[in-house]
Amino acid sequence: MRAVRSYLTNQSSVNEHGGPTPYDEVRYPCYSHTLSHPDVLAKQALLYGLKTAPVDSCRVLELGCGDGSNLIPMAFGLPHGHFTGIDLAGEPVARGNELIAALGLGNVTLVHADVLDFDPATGEFDFIIAHGLFSWVPQPVQEKILAICSTHLAPLGVAFISYLAQPGSYARTMLRDMMLFHTRECDGLDASVAAAKDLAGLIASVPPANDLVQFLLQSEARRVLEMVPGHLYHDDLAEWSSAFYLMQFAAAAGHHGLQFLAEADFADMQDRHLPPEVRAKLHVLAPDRVLREQYLDFSRGRRFRQTLLCRSGLPICGEPDPACLEQLFCSCAAETDHLPIDLSPDIDVTFRGPRATTLESRYAPGKAALAVLIAAWPRRLAFAELLAAARAQLAAAGYPAEVATAVALQAFLLDLHGAGMVDLHAHPTLQCLAPGARPQASPVALWQVARGHFASSLRHVGYTFNNDPAIHLFRLLDGRRNRNEITRALLDNPEARAALLENGLPDAAQFAALRQVVDKEIDHFARLGMLVG
Repeated sequence: MRAVRSYLTNQSSVNEHGGPTPYDEVRYPCYSHTLSHPDVLAKQALLYGLKTAPVDSCRVLELGCGDGSNLIPMAFGLPHGHFTGIDLAGEPVARGNELIAALGLGNVTLVHADVLDFDPATGEFDFIIAHGLFSWVPQPVQEKILAICSTHLAPLGVAFISYLAQPGSYARTMLRDMMLFHTRECDGLDASVAAAKDLAGLIASVPPANDLVQFLLQSEARRVLEMVPGHLYHDDLAEWSSAFYLMQFAAAAGHHGLQFLAEADFADMQDRHLPPEVRAKLHVLAPDRVLREQYLDFSRGRRFRQTLLCRSGLPICGEPDPACLEQLFCSCAAETDHLPIDLSPDIDVTFRGPRATTLESRYAPGKAALAVLIAAWPRRLAFAELLAAARAQLAAAGYPAEVATAVALQAFLLDLHGAGMVDLHAHPTLQCLAPGARPQASPVALWQVARGHFASSLRHVGYTFNNDPAIHLFRLLDGRRNRNEITRALLDNPEARAALLENGLPDAAQFAALRQVVDKEIDHFARLGMLVG
């Protein structure tokens, strides 16, 4: 959602009298962005030597907050924090404030305002977020966003700014220019989106030739065909769209007294996909960490960045120190077919991570730690707790405790974090892992699901129900019903009963069968982080 006046020639965002913007007229789909959560920002900062304010009580500003789908779940999950969002479009802000009032949240404020009019008297923030904004506004507004970060970021604060990145965005720009030409006479969302998708369909349907440009365009065309109308209309068909090389963005930030800290996703900064000889050459070509990131973009063809900035002059580590895991929490959603896990140093065990990452390891302490984390998922374990549990498993298998040293295990876990196998956190989640007699979903998620198919978990991960029949069950988890009452309510709903039960099941067997579904799905929602205590 854009929080600035549009400078369009034919699609003015706001008239002289403060009229509606295109974002009031055409709803932009809003979601929770996991990598913008203070937990992630604080963890990334700590890995590179910067200790930010405590996540529990942090102060957060979001520029272009839309309807608060990103900010409000943060505020609910961090009740001692303070959250402020601004957006130029009044209708989404009003919708978000309706949710805030319904939940009785006193720690979050959404303001209908323009970032160009940002009050210089506003105080400091520990984290400033601008997601999906920077690339879609003109250069003076980009400067204003950086100026706000420079002026209002706390001394040890972190700013999150996402933007289209080069060189990967060149193909997107080519197709976008074609779509803007093709839709030049269109009026409104429906006509523009239909015409853009017609053109994309035409390009995607051309028989492939041995031509790189055509391959890239057809890949982009297939992406456009899958886009929902609001995203296509406001992103790819937007009047303003600019992509940046990292070096350009870092230079612009430097003019405002800001420096590159890291990418929001630690795995995105790794070079493990490159052969050893290429990695060695990169270290020679790019001894500077920002320049190295730029060359990694070249090697990957990166098209989007989620960059973290901090104040210039702060000492930033060139490489993370594994010892900082002493201050972090660990979790792991990996799976393995080798159960129980054999801790023998002569046996390889294969683990499959959530990012299609595969690990084969015979490192006994590492296998023990992963066994502990997998069994505990989705709990986040402090490193000291994880180390003690791993040593206990090793001792039970006949290994001396000293085989698992903290230093070696920290290095192992950090390496797996870079591979996307293990997650690190600065804050423990508040989700409920043991639903009580009357299971209760997060009020934020219940509100969202009552009005659509998207819900934000307490881990700040979005979940989309779409055609998931369990949505009927989820909408009943208001904390007022026990499991038998939930089951009866589903049986009394013909649509829910048909969606959740097998066809032809005898009436006498339906309650017991549906009760099993209820128990299974409630446990599933708990593990997703959708339930509160």
